[in-house]
Amino acid sequence: MCGRFASIALAIGFCIAFLEGQQACLVQGRVIDAQTGQPVRKAQVRLRRNQVNSGESPKPAGVGKTISDRDGNFCLTGNVGRGDYLLIAERAGYLLTSFAGTSPGLFGTVLALNPGQTIKNLMLALIPQALITGRVVDPDGEPVPSLIVSAFTENWVRGQKCDTTLIFIAESDLLAIYGVAQ
Repeated sequence: MCGRFASIALAIGFCIAFLEGQQACLVQGRVIDAQTGQPVRKAQVRLRRNQVNSGESPKPAGVGKTISDRDGNFCLTGNVGRGDYLLIAERAGYLLTSFAGTSPGLFGTVLALNPGQTIKNLMLALIPQALITGRVVDPDGEPVPSLIVSAFTENWVRGQKCDTTLIFIAESDLLAIYGVAQ
């Protein structure tokens, strides 16, 4: 009889622990244009479980998503377990950005969240996309079609060039026009 009650108590304990591990969490903030400081409306903001260092088996990582309002404000509410999360924003015309990211496409600061936690006043600064266009002509001003155009960036550390990174490759069309968005 004692074993039966112990099993029931253990099962109830597991249920309570599971439910406590999945309480609503609130994350609020604002999405702005990194160059102008103006609000970015209609940006998709997502809270996603960071599984890189969690040691967990792969599973759907999305926790919640919302769209920023006309003033750039967003409010995410979702059931989260204790762990590390990434806050990511994106919008057409801007590069994908994460909270406190140092560079577009690289993940920034990880938010260590607990069930029921509230975090406010986070700022996501979206970087506008760049567009490089041009026309390739020969010395006589005639178009040069099917020419490969490349752009590189130089990376420097402590005043010394350490490497060069290819940013894009484009081919000019029949009118010798090329273009790429980054």
